[in-house]
Amino acid sequence: MAYGTLESLVVMVNYLVVYLLSTLSLFLVILAFRELSSFRKIKFIGEYSLYLTYSSLAAILFSLIFFSMAGVPPLAGFFIKFFLFKIVFLADFLLSPVVFIILLTSVVSTLYYIRVVRFVFFDSKLTPIMLLTLNIGSAFLLVFSLVIIVLFVIFQPLALTCVTNILELAFL
Repeated sequence: MAYGTLESLVVMVNYLVVYLLSTLSLFLVILAFRELSSFRKIKFIGEYSLYLTYSSLAAILFSLIFFSMAGVPPLAGFFIKFFLFKIVFLADFLLSPVVFIILLTSVVSTLYYIRVVRFVFFDSKLTPIMLLTLNIGSAFLLVFSLVIIVLFVIFQPLALTCVTNILELAFL
């Protein structure tokens, strides 16, 4: 947004939408897990391995969301971060402190997200015992968010076009 171009505004809005859907999906999986485990709270990061204990589907969904937030291709988070870096490089702001802040926070967050996935899959010695259950509204929202996250490559041109048109009407 600081670059002040239409393209940077479009990428910012798309980034916020993808991050919102990812965060919403993540909280839906966490709340579904808490409901299954009699509302047990997770206090330590190592306790995320319990997700695999309750449901392999929940563990896979949880990991997909975290991989998207980390920016692993071909998920939505990768493309959003790619467009963000593309704008920075095309705007000739390579020596700006913003570039270094974005790179640093991106690397740190990627390490954190992948660390959580490691706890889910590699620190659990238990086998999955039950399926994840959600009410119909939460299930629809979770499936919708995951479809957007996983198939963002297909929806990306449509999303960029829609957001560009909306922002052009609003600001120009």
